[in-house]
Amino acid sequence: MSHSTMTPTQATETTTQRLFGQFLPLTLLLALVVGGCNSKSPSTTTKAEEATSEESKEEANELLSSALNMLEQGTDPQSLPTAIRQLNQFVARDREAIEKLDKESEATLTRILGEQAVAIATRPTFDEIDADYLRTCLFLHSAARTTASNEEPPLTRAQQLFDWVVRNVEIVPPNFQVEAPPLPLAVRGSGNSHERSWLFLELLRQAGLQGCMVALPMPNNPEALYPWLCGVIIEEKIYLFEPALGVPVPTKKGSVATLDELAKDPSLVEFFPKASGLSYFVTKEQLKGFSLLLIIEPQMVAPRMKFLESRLVGRNRPILYTKPETFFRAASTALRKIPDHQSVRLWTYPQLLRSRFLADPQYRDTVVASSNRKWLGENESARLLQLRGDHQDAIKKLVAMDLQKSATPKSIHLATLAMPIAPLERQLLVSQTPVDVLYFCGVSQLGKRNSDPEIATSFFDRAMTFYRSPLLEPRDVLNWGLLAVRLSFASKEQQPGVPLRVWNLLPEADRQLIQGIADEYQPIVDRAREDTAGAIRDAMNFQISGDKQRRIIEALNKILKKRDFYDPAKMPNTPFSPRIAALLGRDPESLTEEEIERRNRILFDTAFGNEIVPDRRHRLASLLRHQALAAHAEGDSSKAYELLETNSVDLLPLQHGSLKALSEWWKLKEKGAGVEPDENEAAKPTKEGESKPTEKGASKPKEEPAKRGGPKPVEKDAAKDATKPAAESKSKS
Repeated sequence: MSHSTMTPTQATETTTQRLFGQFLPLTLLLALVVGGCNSKSPSTTTKAEEATSEESKEEANELLSSALNMLEQGTDPQSLPTAIRQLNQFVARDREAIEKLDKESEATLTRILGEQAVAIATRPTFDEIDADYLRTCLFLHSAARTTASNEEPPLTRAQQLFDWVVRNVEIVPPNFQVEAPPLPLAVRGSGNSHERSWLFLELLRQAGLQGCMVALPMPNNPEALYPWLCGVIIEEKIYLFEPALGVPVPTKKGSVATLDELAKDPSLVEFFPKASGLSYFVTKEQLKGFSLLLIIEPQMVAPRMKFLESRLVGRNRPILYTKPETFFRAASTALRKIPDHQSVRLWTYPQLLRSRFLADPQYRDTVVASSNRKWLGENESARLLQLRGDHQDAIKKLVAMDLQKSATPKSIHLATLAMPIAPLERQLLVSQTPVDVLYFCGVSQLGKRNSDPEIATSFFDRAMTFYRSPLLEPRDVLNWGLLAVRLSFASKEQQPGVPLRVWNLLPEADRQLIQGIADEYQPIVDRAREDTAGAIRDAMNFQISGDKQRRIIEALNKILKKRDFYDPAKMPNTPFSPRIAALLGRDPESLTEEEIERRNRILFDTAFGNEIVPDRRHRLASLLRHQALAAHAEGDSSKAYELLETNSVDLLPLQHGSLKALSEWWKLKEKGAGVEPDENEAAKPTKEGESKPTEKGASKPKEEPAKRGGPKPVEKDAAKDATKPAAESKSKS
């Protein structure tokens, strides 16, 4: 892959960059052009009038730059009102320059979205949804530009963007967490197949490519559709990518299949269950009646967006405007070549989810709380830098955090005590940040211009130490005094739950030890309640001897190993996460020792979130994927396949399937290229995980399983989930 565009901030010392380069590189290098400011012809314009005109243009430039800068600086919707006001002030200076919606576009928009959408599109002013749309375009354009070079063939670029999505958004099953729009989704780093698909299609648009969803009729309701594959339309062919398993749809020669090839050879779909080991929800008998679903939002076709895009010039200009009939015409032309096709329709999911994200404060807060706020709350956070391809600056920040020990569980816990956040969100910050710092550092090492796989591997190996065992270590206890007080309180109150269950299983000698620590710590807590600075400091820094730490950890780990620890009658009203539901539903005798320890540790995390660092299982699938990429880059493909084919109980079935599918996709490509899978030179990645192309336009795969029911419904409430393929409502065509 070419690296000519991989450094987004080359002229970092310019005045424009210092003023407007807080989040994305667009305003760093962008030449802002304001036209139509009532300028007169040179022959009749006086020097005073010219000076006034130039001053007016400069003021307009400042308004637009300030608005874009605010949109670029973060993901918090609270910053949108000021940006909206400045955008409207900018547009008001030259409102006559905004073209009216032409009749063809108006007719298309009315047919697919309705008259209300036409009213939104033709409105001359910007609103909150516009601002969120602009923010997403700015971010994704930066990510697309630094990931896929325009010098590459279109299919290669599409594969690079698909790889970016799968690497940065770990697959989770439906209903695992609240759904998020593309920008907060990318920062969070985990999502379902629909979320991944929306992000991929938006990246394609910013790269100048057209994407779509390939949908099939529901088996029991042919009038309803469910989205299945992502398609990329290139020269009237539709190339296919599986967003759940995270790999392209492969031909038998190891290239990316087109929809025409899949329609002519339905057996290609059999790759997915064989490669992933999952019960795949689409069979070859179902491969008929294909439809295409397109993303069309009123903002995409609004004349005000066309006007705004025309005022931005240079290679960093995002794509804000699209003619709807152009999208539909290209999709219809490609679909007509497919046997037994149906129609081109609207994919309603993105518009519904974006609208809800902005209109429902509770839903929006839930989305924000599902992410690590450290990466959302900082304008130039390492995660945002890494996502946009500014890897060197990301590494500097991450290494500084690592060396300064500012990302240890205790330091994060202490730093968040004053933050007005829920306990579960604090747990997320405490448990994820130490792993994120090491993981993102490795990812950026692989992604930078002169990547060093060996250094990347060292960071990944350190991150993997957090996944060694569900058993406790002394470093996992955030506050020994608080833990002792919590257990002591449970023994006195006799309230059924995990703490009382733990207390009752402790040997008498260990109970006495813990009670003694609680008696010592309680007076400090009482003084701290009086806001005495010294007492608060003592409460935070309370420690016990290493011998006492080892005794308590040993006693708690014995409990973690108990097969009969979980007793529903003794733990009523205990909230359970999706990760533990499957383990609780099985006969304890059927669980392995590791599964018992994992089940019990999750119960501990639920009960002792403020006293013990929650078990870190997030990003494990992505971590294994990047370890495999680094191993390939170092020439050790046997290690890479071993990592991808792991049977860790810490992975969800979907994540297992995605890693195995990636392994099989690599092998298929190597076979097609005449390379044995065991050879050291097999499919070495070239940049941030891209595999060495085996033919022009070929790259490497990605992740996400399609098990038990596959994609979820688009027109359903965005917070709801489905375990079976859900129908896409039959939209106007």
